[in-house]
Amino acid sequence: MSNYSSDSHVYLYAKGWYKKNDVIDDLKTILGERSGVEPRHIRKSDIIIVLSNIVWKDMNAARFQTFLANIINEPIFPNREKEDIPVEDRIIEALLRSISLMPVKSNGEVVVNICDPDPELLPLAREGIAYGV
Repeated sequence: MSNYSSDSHVYLYAKGWYKKNDVIDDLKTILGERSGVEPRHIRKSDIIIVLSNIVWKDMNAARFQTFLANIINEPIFPNREKEDIPVEDRIIEALLRSISLMPVKSNGEVVVNICDPDPELLPLAREGIAYGV
């Protein structure tokens, strides 16, 4: 049993270690591996719950509530109307952006123990990249 975070590949995906093809399908693959469930059984709401749990750990309740309200009420992409993007997709994209900025190390100390990227799970963003989140 490893002491890596079960969310390791979510962090790595958000931080750009894996190629982003179809974000929803990619996250279904990651969560399927994480939970032992076939990706076809994973819904957008499941993705939102997992991503929200990661982000929640980094915020207090009031800040998280404001964060979600802002996602729902504002378009993520300034040149597109929010109605063009389903609310679930806006939430997932904003949660991934938030995770991408979360530290995994602080003052040299590990905050989240992340495993190495796995090219058998998803293609790496760059072949032969050296690990070091």
